[in-house]
Amino acid sequence: MNLLTVLLQEKAASGGGGSMMWIMLIAMFAIMYFFMIRPQQKKQKEIAKF
Repeated sequence: MNLLTVLLQEKAASGGGGSMMWIMLIAMFAIMYFFMIRPQQKKQKEIAKF
């Protein structure tokens, strides 16, 4: 019974963690875009010029 109450209290305390996870996921995607995808698209545009 004590274990159940401890688990429920932990779950209630970490209720805002879900929104933080989404923020971090979006931030990681933005970082990946600016450091990997965008430079590759610029290179492809330069190659297409020639």
